[in-house]
Amino acid sequence: MSAELELRWLKTDGVKGAVKRFAEFCKEDVRLQANHEDFDLAKYQEAVKLVMLKLDNSLSLDEIFGAESKEGAEDAD
Repeated sequence: MSAELELRWLKTDGVKGAVKRFAEFCKEDVRLQANHEDFDLAKYQEAVKLVMLKLDNSLSLDEIFGAESKEGAEDAD
């Protein structure tokens, strides 16, 4: 699967400031990292979501990532 498809979860609509800058950095970084055979997108995604949440803890994961955060939580069960 292409890195482009994998970035659907990393939206910057509705976020601003440090959260938006971090998300934009991660969009570029994941494209670069995806070329390495030891890159684990699931771990990267989990870490990015955590950092974004910490940068702007006034927003919930649902507000940042929409329904996909619920899907990810269900998959983890």
